[in-house]
Amino acid sequence: MNDTLDNEQTLGEETFDEQALGEKEQPSQKPALRASTAVLAFFLFLLGQVVASIILVIFAVVKFAGEGGDIESAEFVAKIMAGMMPQLTLCGVLGGGVGLSLAALILRRGLRDRSGQGGAWVSGSSAAMFQSIGLGVAAAFFYLSFPLFFMPPPVGAEVGPLAKMATQGGIGQIIWVITAVILAPPIEELLFRGIILGGLNRSWGIVWGVVICNLLFVLTHIAELIHYIPAFAGLTLLSLIATRQRLTYQAIGPAIAAHVGYNGTLAVMLLFS
Repeated sequence: MNDTLDNEQTLGEETFDEQALGEKEQPSQKPALRASTAVLAFFLFLLGQVVASIILVIFAVVKFAGEGGDIESAEFVAKIMAGMMPQLTLCGVLGGGVGLSLAALILRRGLRDRSGQGGAWVSGSSAAMFQSIGLGVAAAFFYLSFPLFFMPPPVGAEVGPLAKMATQGGIGQIIWVITAVILAPPIEELLFRGIILGGLNRSWGIVWGVVICNLLFVLTHIAELIHYIPAFAGLTLLSLIATRQRLTYQAIGPAIAAHVGYNGTLAVMLLFS
């Protein structure tokens, strides 16, 4: 009788251990943010931009060829590089947003984690938002008052594609304003100060996380910055402010607000200058 009870007790303990072990061995279906997921999100963001741009170019080739044009001519290349730049810019930003959305579906766990190792995909307080907008506006005025005022670009100097859109008026300028003020701030901040910063902080610590996150953010704008080196100062200042606001208030909303304040100020000054 005692032997039977002992055997049943031992069997029960073994079953419990197997269940506990099975629970421990179950892989997480929603991986937490870390360096590898930051790289994945950045790759999907760039891939979305490239794919969207390629689709638009293919559409332009088919349309141009259907109208009897020579797609190997210099005229076609010039049309793509100049006439379609606003559309390419808009498609690239929207494509990056699609890539970011795909990354968010894959990396759900950790996106709403408000710590320095999470995505902090929450809005934050109204006070933090207003303060961040003010800091963004101040950063824009710093750029306009010092680097741009004391070191203006030479007359007739080559400018970047976005600067051309912003200064030439028409549909290009409208698309630039929409992209800079409405689309780019949330997409870029959710990626850089959200997924990338949180993932890098978890894997490599906050110092390297902040340094690499800000460096990546600046480098993604290199096509514009190489045409006017002092612009590095304004963009770097914006990046540092957005990072500070995100970490201080443990929310991505203030970072987006600072970005909107900076780009919005530049847009207003351009439109009314």
